[in-house]
Amino acid sequence: MPRLIAFLALAASSLGAAWWLGEAPHRSGEVQAAERLAHSARPGAATLAPIGLREARLVGGALASTGEPFAEFDERPAAEIDDDGLAILLAALRSDEVRWNATSAASTLHDHVWAGGADRGRLAALATPLLRSDDRQQRIMVTALCMHIATVEAEAGRPSRPPFEVTEAAMRWLGGPGAHPDALDFQTCYAPYQWRARRFCEALEPHVRHDLRELLLRPVPPDERPNEARFEAAWILTVAGAPWPEDAAAVLVEHLADNQISEDAVRAMYALKHLGPAALPALETARATSTDPQQRLAAELVLAELHTPGSSRAFGRKAQRIFDSAVPFPAADWSPRFMW
Repeated sequence: MPRLIAFLALAASSLGAAWWLGEAPHRSGEVQAAERLAHSARPGAATLAPIGLREARLVGGALASTGEPFAEFDERPAAEIDDDGLAILLAALRSDEVRWNATSAASTLHDHVWAGGADRGRLAALATPLLRSDDRQQRIMVTALCMHIATVEAEAGRPSRPPFEVTEAAMRWLGGPGAHPDALDFQTCYAPYQWRARRFCEALEPHVRHDLRELLLRPVPPDERPNEARFEAAWILTVAGAPWPEDAAAVLVEHLADNQISEDAVRAMYALKHLGPAALPALETARATSTDPQQRLAAELVLAELHTPGSSRAFGRKAQRIFDSAVPFPAADWSPRFMW
């Protein structure tokens, strides 16, 4: 009898271990949810028609796959992946029941953007039609991919006007997580991110300048202030030297106040100093009328620097003394890397 009990206990523990090992990948929980839970039905001809017949054939085949990890593509130089291979990778970005395939495909595609050189053009040509894909997951991940391609090309000295779908997405994504409707059901660095949109706008500022100004001037309801997307637009336009300094100053001064946005006050001070005399009216108003102690003191420091350049050379120590005594927030937030 004791042997039987021991045997049953061992069997139960083995079954428990097997169940746990089987469940563990499902419970890693951050990447695979959307791919696992979505419908797996093979798309019909009507669904695939907007993508094009050649792409439709490849999309249909990819959805029927068993989810290979694309290792064969990872091991090849970008130039050795032909258009059919790239189309297969793009097709795998669709939402389906093949776990991890979209993330694996996106990883391979983004790696090849860094290494691709002239082959980025081939990838962009295949990806651009999918910016209007009927599949939401594929559409968003392709948008992030096209944003990456446009940014890397611009930083390499080959800027070109991006597709309007990519620019529109960048304006949404500048607002940070939770501020736009494009978030996927899983976390991945190949999906919408504020840093990706900001880098894109900085690299292609001449091409997106008027979109940024429209965002800058867009009315914001009181319950949505401070608005992070407008702040990023003001920052990018200021650093680029865009010809609307008063509009940028009005937004930047708002962000001198204490809020929940990390380091925006420091960046706003730097940008306002960069704007020079055009920022004086907004700063004077903030100093005279603001009820926020941080905003008043920050405005005073920038005004002092604008009126007497070089007066804030010991800014780090001065700011720390002032803010430690007057405003309850960490001095570390005033990073010297943003100062003049």
